[in-house]
Amino acid sequence: MILHERNRLPGWLFVLPWPLDAIGGVARVLSDLVLEYDRSDLYKTYVLVLDWEAKKPIYLNHETYIEIRLRVRSPGRSIFAFKENIAFLLTIPKTLLILHKIVKKYDIKVINPHYLGAEYINFALFRFIFRWCKYFLSFHGTDLLDFEKSTGFLRSQLSYCVSKADYLICCSNGFADRLKNMHIINKERVVAIPNGIAHNFSDVISNLPEELVSSKYILSIGTFDSNKGQNSLIRAFSNVIDSKKNIKLVLVGRDGSSLASVYKLVEQLGLCEYVFIYKNIPLDEIGAFYKNAILYVSASRFESFGLVLLEAALFKLAIVATKTIGSLELIEHEKDGLLVEIDSKDELVAAISYLIDNDKVRINYSEIFHHKVLNTYTWENSVLQYTNLLRDLN
Repeated sequence: MILHERNRLPGWLFVLPWPLDAIGGVARVLSDLVLEYDRSDLYKTYVLVLDWEAKKPIYLNHETYIEIRLRVRSPGRSIFAFKENIAFLLTIPKTLLILHKIVKKYDIKVINPHYLGAEYINFALFRFIFRWCKYFLSFHGTDLLDFEKSTGFLRSQLSYCVSKADYLICCSNGFADRLKNMHIINKERVVAIPNGIAHNFSDVISNLPEELVSSKYILSIGTFDSNKGQNSLIRAFSNVIDSKKNIKLVLVGRDGSSLASVYKLVEQLGLCEYVFIYKNIPLDEIGAFYKNAILYVSASRFESFGLVLLEAALFKLAIVATKTIGSLELIEHEKDGLLVEIDSKDELVAAISYLIDNDKVRINYSEIFHHKVLNTYTWENSVLQYTNLLRDLN
């Protein structure tokens, strides 16, 4: 489509707490989603990034979208946080006016915040006042956990953000059911749209770290926090190497609250020469870790979907995963992978050892899951489902 025709397309405004090039799964999902929107030629895409330094809108042109940086206030976490609450109330008119100008200038049809936060109360208010612009709220995982655990004034803020949404979008059916089980007034608006996977993700352009070259290793990727279960995996791995001294464990992830305890556990168990830890690796360097692994293991305690499982599938890695919401929907036990109970050291050890010892089974699982992912989980399907929601409202 030529440029002047593209500029006439209606707009879709994504909202995110971080820029698309941030390290982490949510930014990666949004980056791929925005790219597919651009390919679809259905909407011109805009990404509003919450940026405390941007007192006025800052516009940045990217190849496939326009980025808008803006300070967006939230109320205080407590009703007695008078300073924060007054500042929020005083800035509401200005924030809504700026949003109105953006929406009108770019013919925005949908404001679509991702990863629930109290700042999104501004977009809920905008939807309440300007009913012609739709408001879709997309959940990703730990944001729902935070919503579940919230109380008092903060819970009221988040509930208002949820209540004004035309649709509440979750990345798996199980995750959608969990949201429906909460006390929200618009359960009928909860829908599941699974994430996709960019097929070119398997085009590896970087080299493996020198210390891993020629090594036989198990891979696990995820932010270093308690939800990802790296400590549980390390304990299981310590039993695996009792009989398999040539195997290593590679952990890759964003720096998080449990990283220090991961390092400490590795040292306590005497695994320093067997466990390799890499933090904050850029996306374009992740592929090399997948490409050279022999097995992928997820020991997560909570996964709303499991994008890393799709990535592992692209590289034809057999998978062992704990029974989270996401893995139960993606993997069929003993057909295209192995599923184990959460925090079950014995089951993890048995599943890992079995697949390492049985090349034929490991390869068979990887081939079946690879083809399933390629045929089912595409960003093209995700964009179609998103845009169909808007069509159903009109």
